[in-house]
Amino acid sequence: MNTLEGSAMTNVNPRSRRLVVRAMLALALIAAAESAFAERDERPLQKGGYLAPLYGYVDSQSDRLKSGAQVLVMGGYRSGGYAIEIGGIMQQIDTEADSNVDLKGGLFNALWFPFDGLLNLYGMASFGAGELMDYPATPRSSVDNPLKRFSLTRYGGGLGYLWGLSLGRYEMAIRSEVLYIVGRRDEDPRPGGDIGAPRLFKEVSANIGLQLPLGLVPPAPPPQPVAQVVAPLPDSDGDGIFDNADQCPGTPRGTEVDSVGCPLPPEPPPPACHGNSDDRSIALGGCEAGDTLVLRDVNFEVDEDRLTADAEAVLDEVVAELQAHPDFVIEVAGHTDDKGSESYNQSLSERRARSVVSYLVSRGIPQSRLTAVGYGESQPIADNQTEEGRERNRRVELKILRRDDSQPRPQTAAPASPAAVDGGDATRSPAVVESAPASAPKSEGEGELEFLLN
Repeated sequence: MNTLEGSAMTNVNPRSRRLVVRAMLALALIAAAESAFAERDERPLQKGGYLAPLYGYVDSQSDRLKSGAQVLVMGGYRSGGYAIEIGGIMQQIDTEADSNVDLKGGLFNALWFPFDGLLNLYGMASFGAGELMDYPATPRSSVDNPLKRFSLTRYGGGLGYLWGLSLGRYEMAIRSEVLYIVGRRDEDPRPGGDIGAPRLFKEVSANIGLQLPLGLVPPAPPPQPVAQVVAPLPDSDGDGIFDNADQCPGTPRGTEVDSVGCPLPPEPPPPACHGNSDDRSIALGGCEAGDTLVLRDVNFEVDEDRLTADAEAVLDEVVAELQAHPDFVIEVAGHTDDKGSESYNQSLSERRARSVVSYLVSRGIPQSRLTAVGYGESQPIADNQTEEGRERNRRVELKILRRDDSQPRPQTAAPASPAAVDGGDATRSPAVVESAPASAPKSEGEGELEFLLN
């Protein structure tokens, strides 16, 4: 077969040779113009079945034949870099005797798309069989029919290109190709030898038509939502509240602000350590060792150590505070005015101090936290010459001796806002402890009495 093909190419006339060379140059230029880095995809033109109706020009290189036209209808399947197709062909070629020769047959083509960067350039190998009719053969005798029918086996190859077109989701292509085909005639088996017709029929054909895929391009995926880039709102003073909601612009940096950008009011100081001498509730929250709280309204029956009902109500407040501060060790001090003898006042103050301790213990305060001491009239805080002064001197005091580290200290609770305490007055000053004068040194007898009380 190679010898036949070589001799066939040698016999190609110059016009056909120029046609083949020009077609190859054109396809080479197309290849150079496209990107070499395109990737194969799954579009119908590159993968799937198709139909290809083609019309072609035929330039015959055989004796007694000139040029003509052909029609081909091919059906095939392409998968990326390869395609196969089958179909039919009809030719009509002029003869030198001004007649026509017809060819009908079938084709099998194999297409190869070798370039990833040029997806629609292909090479083709073509195989087929057909019947050539009405060829003006030289008869062997007067009885032979000069118009002969030949069976031909056809083979050849060439180059082609698909020019893509798109109509919405349908993609097709204009198909163009140039082929060189050789047809081999079977030898006449009749006695007497072969007829006067060439054994090889050679031709150059150029075809153009459509490649029509049988599928549509898949619909494009829905577009991804585009993130809207929103410019950040300004916060000129850097307090974390945007300017459009900041009711207090220009707040110094680092200042704690509320939800509208205004500075938070300063936290009130912890509750002051004080008794109830100024009509306030008793508070131990701010007390430390050495502080003394004066209790008013802890009254006793006349010349007795029995508590009145009003006194018990005050001491119930003391119980609550001592329970809230279990680490305080307290001295309960009793004081009198100077009416009566000094020894009587001393004894009365001691009995009254013990009465207060007994009441606190009865309400659940451990005895170990309490000490009862009577100071009589020795530590006045006002003038005993006036009734008002004597009333102030008759008193009970709580003195913070120490804090017991073995007991848990209370957690500091968040202080109530001034508005909650004073009905909206945020300028209320903290309470001040009313302190009693420092105790006089105890005599030896007083020390023994304190030991017995404890």
